[in-house]
Amino acid sequence: MSIKEISNITVTTFNEWLDDKTFKMSAALSFYSLISLAPLLLIITGIAGAVFGKQAAAGQLFGSIEEYVGTQSAELIQNLVMNASVPDTGITAAVLGIAVFLWASLAIFVELRDSLNAIWGVEVKPGKGFKVFFISRIFSFLILLIIGLLLVVSLIAGTLLSVLDSFLSDLIGNVIPLLHILDMLFSFLLVTLMFAVIMKVLPSVKVEWRYAFIGAVITSVLFSIGKFGINYYLSTTSYSSVYGAAGSLVILLFWIYYSGLIFFFGAELTQVLRKKYSKEPLQLDKNVLRISKISEMIKEKTGVE
Repeated sequence: MSIKEISNITVTTFNEWLDDKTFKMSAALSFYSLISLAPLLLIITGIAGAVFGKQAAAGQLFGSIEEYVGTQSAELIQNLVMNASVPDTGITAAVLGIAVFLWASLAIFVELRDSLNAIWGVEVKPGKGFKVFFISRIFSFLILLIIGLLLVVSLIAGTLLSVLDSFLSDLIGNVIPLLHILDMLFSFLLVTLMFAVIMKVLPSVKVEWRYAFIGAVITSVLFSIGKFGINYYLSTTSYSSVYGAAGSLVILLFWIYYSGLIFFFGAELTQVLRKKYSKEPLQLDKNVLRISKISEMIKEKTGVE
């Protein structure tokens, strides 16, 4: 691929990213994340906790969150999760509580699915909304299980690295820098895999793995850049003096908003690459239909490619 091709693809992706109103998508995602966050993390730690114990799973999860959003925001999330519970005041209340709990935990993935469908230029057929409602929740629950399993893998990797640290330290001395690099690399691969699965599974179109992985890698790189940027901001700015008690929540929302923007950029890149290089027509789920994207309508009216 030539430099000119890379430049054209980047410009096309950026233009479609703006045309598809991804800033509004990210704002909506931030709102749904607040609804989903506590029950979502509680379910994920429950899945991983079934293998390693709830305390170990929670420690690993919140340790990872702290790396991205800082100590205060991580503590805010931890308090939200600790306060999340299903009522036990009777069968009816328990059933309603579980239903609301599951609905809230899946809301973020349903919003992601709708946004990805807009990026791919598809929407639900008239009269299919009720059916798609349940299909969306099934796919969302599948993603939830996969994330829980990835946390299990992360815990296993952390345990193996600790054992390796003890073993190698006895042989060649301090190997912490090497293990830190391995830990960062493994975390990057896990995040990339998570993004690739979401880009592959959630949209109501058939996305080939090769395009999903390219978009996921770019997203993970931007995700890592954002992580260092947030950490630098937290270490150099007294944001709590500006926002007061709401400072932790503001940082958390900003991080979710930024994460949404870069994820949608990766999704746009995925569909741009697929449209440019795939010789096969785009296959749609039977419950959706093709619609014209804003960027496509602009090209049709102006004749500009």
